[in-house]
Amino acid sequence: MKSTFLALIAFFGIAMASAQNNPEKQCKALQRSVDSLVNTNDAEKAYAVWLNLRKVCPNNEKTYTTGFDLLRLRIQKLKDDEKTAGVKELLKLYDDFNKNVPANTSPVLMNKAMAMQKYKAAPDEEIYNLLDIAYSKNPMAFADTDAIYLYHKLYYDKFKAGDKTITPNKILRKTDDLVAHVEKLTVADEKSKKANERLARALRNLVKDVSTCENLDAYYGEVFEKRKSDTLWLAVALDALAENNCRNSKLFQQVTDLQQSTKPSAKSAYNAGSAAYQKADFANAAKYFIQSAELSKDPSEKADTYFTLASTIYVGRDKAKQKEFALKALEVKKDYAKSYILLAQLYAESGSECGKSEFEKKALNLLAIETLKKAISVNKNMGGLDKVIKSYEKKAPTQKEIKDAKMGGKTVHFDCWINESVLIPEAK
Repeated sequence: MKSTFLALIAFFGIAMASAQNNPEKQCKALQRSVDSLVNTNDAEKAYAVWLNLRKVCPNNEKTYTTGFDLLRLRIQKLKDDEKTAGVKELLKLYDDFNKNVPANTSPVLMNKAMAMQKYKAAPDEEIYNLLDIAYSKNPMAFADTDAIYLYHKLYYDKFKAGDKTITPNKILRKTDDLVAHVEKLTVADEKSKKANERLARALRNLVKDVSTCENLDAYYGEVFEKRKSDTLWLAVALDALAENNCRNSKLFQQVTDLQQSTKPSAKSAYNAGSAAYQKADFANAAKYFIQSAELSKDPSEKADTYFTLASTIYVGRDKAKQKEFALKALEVKKDYAKSYILLAQLYAESGSECGKSEFEKKALNLLAIETLKKAISVNKNMGGLDKVIKSYEKKAPTQKEIKDAKMGGKTVHFDCWINESVLIPEAK
């Protein structure tokens, strides 16, 4: 192994000699040497060559991006009593990067702060201040979900520790600001949507103790007039009020109405529907939930909203509508087993209104069984359905009843809102 390393050094020594009069070639030769050693997982030898690269090419961005990865790898392998020096070297490299390559677009301060946190190399106050500068300096580069969460957590920790300069209003303002920031990041990169949605929820959950309806009303009431033309802020405010069960507040209705009149979204329409439902205004609740589903681009979210219409809004009022929206959920998400379960329940309960005879009333249980089996076919993990099927089987026509009615092998059609048919099995 030693002879191989010496051979590499000799080879790159020759390459370097030929590149002495060409700094760019010299940097590339050293970079290739480092990359080659890193690829063989030899961090120490790569580090030895990289030190020369750092000295010879201090203004080359790749010197630093390679160095960050190499030093982190090296720190992992250092003995405990050597790690502190390794971490200091990494942190200094971040400073040198900004100093020697000032035009770089990397989130250097954010990365340095995260390294400080990871290696416990600085107090929380120093880490927070660095994150605060990084966020203020270049918000769109401040995109790391862990960094965003840590930034908010450290601010909230200061509040909990008794920092008198931080009020509940400031906590809520910071939360809104960061959630809006996450929304902007999602617009810039749709692939990050799921992760960013989880982050937004985590940011709000972090300050749950402060996010009482009373505090939210006070905060939003104070800034409403100034920010009511900001559609992104309206969406963020609505989410905060909804997630903290403040739909009954006057401000929630104000923000909802304003967003619905300016730039309705799937969320604002859903919130409007929820508010209408709580007031037993079922017509408007249905209207807003339908609008929400139509505006949603997420198949799962769209299916959930259609299912809300089927399982909540029209319950006890219109079974045809329940069926319509249960099927709409299946149109957008074919494995939406909950729709089949709801339909089976509706069929089994509708004997008195859809069965023309006692036999047909019982035959509806066969349709329910058939429908439940579809739920199992699209979602093998649905538990407990076998027991439900057995309960329907007990209520279905017996072999004797099928034989006496001479219905074996025949089809029964239900003309009511169900508008479905079921094949009666042959009597054995």
